[in-house]
Amino acid sequence: MQQLEYRLKNAAHNIEREMAETIEIKFPNFEILWSKYLMLLTGMPSDPNLRNDTFPNLEEIVMSHFGVLKSLNYIRISKSNIGPGDPYQTYKNIYFHFGLIFDSVDNLLRNILIVQNHLKIIKLDEKIKIPKSKLLSEYNEWIDQKYNNAYNNMIQFGKPILYHPQNNYSFLKILITQKPIRKKYNKFVKGVRDYRNFFIHNPGVDIARNKSSQKLFAIKKEYVDICKHWSDFQKLVPKHPEYFEDPHIIIDNDFNLSLELLNKLWKSLINEMEKIYSHKDFPKIFKKYKRNML
Repeated sequence: MQQLEYRLKNAAHNIEREMAETIEIKFPNFEILWSKYLMLLTGMPSDPNLRNDTFPNLEEIVMSHFGVLKSLNYIRISKSNIGPGDPYQTYKNIYFHFGLIFDSVDNLLRNILIVQNHLKIIKLDEKIKIPKSKLLSEYNEWIDQKYNNAYNNMIQFGKPILYHPQNNYSFLKILITQKPIRKKYNKFVKGVRDYRNFFIHNPGVDIARNKSSQKLFAIKKEYVDICKHWSDFQKLVPKHPEYFEDPHIIIDNDFNLSLELLNKLWKSLINEMEKIYSHKDFPKIFKKYKRNML
């Protein structure tokens, strides 16, 4: 591994320090990208503020990258605190944070592509560059036209309400050329998102404790469709204990696999950021860009 000028373990921010050991062991490419490319955008460690004279989508890259770290840290510190009757519903919140990781990755990929398009490294269709104001306008139109049907489908069939104005694009497919990595990542993401949605649409379902053994158990991802009520638990637990698992084991498996897959994605992202930073026009968007600040 290359020598890093900036290390998470020496960072001023407590989240970076708390995650340093996990990142170094299981997600080292995060620190490489952070140290080699993104720290330049912040002026850190001497200046704690993001640059206001840089291309806005470069700042979005930094924010999305840090968003991944924040959710990983939440999962790391919360996974040992789950238990039945938890007033904070920690187990469910952990899976909400897995979803936030995937959302941050999507936004990270999107903004890398927008910067590359701006530098003419690649050429994107205009739809991928829709500004936030126009996205909000289109969302309001979607609310007026399609929300009622989406809501009825959620109530009747448990389908999540989704709005993807750029759903014709796979940011992952454009930037990650290795199909096996994309396929494994997409499969993992779908499984976790479906699991998260299960808890969203069945808020009364949670983890439980076996009365005789006092062991915790949660429904496995592949069996959520048949376990949407507490009465389902009562029927299935004695007949099919193999449908359930210790929630700590479920989280640990997903946490470790997420780190493994993200590390593979980041290897490609390091190459994509190098294209940006080595481009002849990069200085113009790094320190000489005129932003419209509110």
